[in-house]
Amino acid sequence: RDSINAEYMGPSAKLMEIYESDFEHETYPLDLMGGQHVSFSKLLYKFADKLESGNFKLYQQQFAQLDEIRNRLGPFWYESDPMTDPEFAKLSEGFKFVLAWMKDEQMSDAIDSVRSSYAELSNEKLGEIEAIISVAKMDKKQTKTLEDTAAALYKKAYPDNKLKLSFTYKVVPELVEGYVLEIGALYVNKSAAAEQAAAQEKAQAQSHDWTVMPPLAAHPIAHPSDVLVRLLGAHADDLVSADLAERKYGA
Repeated sequence: RDSINAEYMGPSAKLMEIYESDFEHETYPLDLMGGQHVSFSKLLYKFADKLESGNFKLYQQQFAQLDEIRNRLGPFWYESDPMTDPEFAKLSEGFKFVLAWMKDEQMSDAIDSVRSSYAELSNEKLGEIEAIISVAKMDKKQTKTLEDTAAALYKKAYPDNKLKLSFTYKVVPELVEGYVLEIGALYVNKSAAAEQAAAQEKAQAQSHDWTVMPPLAAHPIAHPSDVLVRLLGAHADDLVSADLAERKYGA
């Protein structure tokens, strides 16, 4: 943590006060177990609580913005400096600071775990359950339709659950079209990629004739008479060896 202080002198005094505190051992809505990604999540939670006046949804929205940044910058997005790169300019100070800390610790690849554990903390605080909606491309015109669909599926799957839905969007270009919905143990994949994969699997199954078994390859086997000769020969050899031993050492 000391290297962050040395490298980044820009963050506000309030932010640094929280960062340098014993925030990792304070009380949180959930007692999360895990590795260092939990520490990053806890710091985000503290920033949301103290710097953003309890606006926990702000960072959930910024994770969605980060998805778009990652898609623009490509697989090596983490090599950019979140504190100075213009791509990250619209993100809040606290969010960028945590990204910088992760980069300094060479743990930028843990971003999805940080996102998940932060959602657990903030949703528990707000009395909500997270609905993760993955789409190939963000289209705000479809947001209401997607959220209505998610609400209907949630109500059907968890009729007795009174927690409100908190929507989180992920941009996954590989989906091509459609969406993937995750709410707790509920998983619904209505993407074009899934349909294509299912169609290919079905076509492969239909192209193979499972009713015809290939003939077994012929292997030479010993003839019964050959087996008997081998057995008798081995027995004769044993008798000769025994006879020689008897002559040498006596009966």
